Amino acid sequence: MKIIHNLSFIFIFFITSTITSQTYEVTYIESKNIESKLKKIKDPLLKAKIKSQLKASGKFVLTAYNKQSLYEATEQMATAEVQNNIKVISIRSKKSKVFKNLKSNTYLEETSILEDEYLISDVLPEIQWELTNDRKKVGGYNCKKALGQFHGRSIEAWYTVEIPISDGPYIYQGLPGLILELHTPYKSFTTENIEIGSTPVKFQKLSIGKKVTRNDFAVVEKKKIKEMTLHATTKM
Repeated sequence: MKIIHNLSFIFIFFITSTITSQTYEVTYIESKNIESKLKKIKDPLLKAKIKSQLKASGKFVLTAYNKQSLYEATEQMATAEVQNNIKVISIRSKKSKVFKNLKSNTYLEETSILEDEYLISDVLPEIQWELTNDRKKVGGYNCKKALGQFHGRSIEAWYTVEIPISDGPYIYQGLPGLILELHTPYKSFTTENIEIGSTPVKFQKLSIGKKVTRNDFAVVEKKKIKEMTLHATTKM
């Protein structure tokens, strides 16, 4: 019995070591669900014009290795906020990056508001996931559905235990497998491609921008959007 127990331990250790030593490169298409924002605009001509001007999707790559990952944009993406029927557009540049450390449960995010650069440093959000029995295939992988709450909003995720890393797009994580598809009221993330390798990855520490917490950044962002809205209103 002792020999069998030892062999079982060695097998589990080997499998775990193999999984953590693999490198995963996942390409996501991130789409803005702009219809929810456009509902605030009553003028059909203005709504059509704004919709035509927006590039509502972007391509991002998640590189994961040894319980750490980097999520970065590979294409520019136009995002929009609609405040008091005024369209406010900002550009998320190619340098937009999110580094997650699942070991320490923390993350860093390089982002910007107009020309001002910020480095968000905070703990990873604790998402209350509810696992369901719903299943479907995503990108050839068998996936299960999970429902969660994130910042007071309902989200839906499809994850696969065939890639048993607790990671996903942006700062979403916490499931027993990689998230391949995720939907929020304002965004959707879908997997376009997955590559698995064995070459170790050394992530460079993110350092660009003024260091703030997520709450601090939210306050600054709200203030900037308000200023832009007022400025646009005075020009009308």
